[in-house]
Amino acid sequence: HGTSTGDPKESSAAARIALRMGSFQILFLKTPVYCAASEASKLVRGHKAQHYVKEVLQGLRIMHKAGDLEVPLESSERARNSEASSLARCALSPEEELASAVKNSLPHWLIHGLSAELPAEELRKWTEFQQQVPSLALRANRLRTSPHKLVADLQAEGFNCTVSEAFPDAVLVYGGVGCFTSIPGFDEGHFV
Repeated sequence: HGTSTGDPKESSAAARIALRMGSFQILFLKTPVYCAASEASKLVRGHKAQHYVKEVLQGLRIMHKAGDLEVPLESSERARNSEASSLARCALSPEEELASAVKNSLPHWLIHGLSAELPAEELRKWTEFQQQVPSLALRANRLRTSPHKLVADLQAEGFNCTVSEAFPDAVLVYGGVGCFTSIPGFDEGHFV
């Protein structure tokens, strides 16, 4: 861990990694929440996301204890008793698991566990999905502009965006735009 450089992309990536690790520890390794949340928040020490990570993991524990969160691998009835039976079920060889972990910047133990649970094609799709940059949703400020005008303005600046079909005031911006405050129109109050 280290100190933040102030780059929102760095903070966001660090938060995702910390949340993935903390979630896995809480849900699958049954690590006490205070330990997992504390360790995960140390990964983002110096970032604005430190408090956020700790609170999300606390919320995860509450949802899990209340039964509001289904953990797919927990409901699996496959045998998990011996290392030999685990290796026999794996969709990938140990070398392929390691290569997938390195290629996708995911922990080897996670790929190994998923390899024992998922067919190779589903595992490949899952790892690809984990690498996707999520879209950013902005709400157009109708006192300043319309969602369609905001989309037109952003597209003129080179952004890939559309008006949401589900939420008429929402504009979805694709492709990892970084900090939303750097998007044209923010200073003018065109969106929140």
